[in-house]
Amino acid sequence: QAGTALKKLEAMEKGGLTSAKTPAKSTTSTRKPSSRTTAKSTAPEGTEIYTIKKGDMLYRVAAKFNVSLDEITAANPGIDINRLQIGQEIIIPKK
Repeated sequence: QAGTALKKLEAMEKGGLTSAKTPAKSTTSTRKPSSRTTAKSTAPEGTEIYTIKKGDMLYRVAAKFNVSLDEITAANPGIDINRLQIGQEIIIPKK
């Protein structure tokens, strides 16, 4: 049973959750932000970048661009549609 508890704790930490017994990892950084190219310059041909705004839901974004939810998730492997972050950039396939 100890192994099961450890697996649950690891799953919680991977999901960004921590238990009361596990100190949260610091997200502050002492490094200066690096200059980087804008996402629009790195969007694959035939796509565009959309930046998630407060209140956005992926199905609404899909409707706005007249694409299916499946097309957006296929263009963004690994995206968690239940954990969109304000400022997160996603790829939108163009029709």
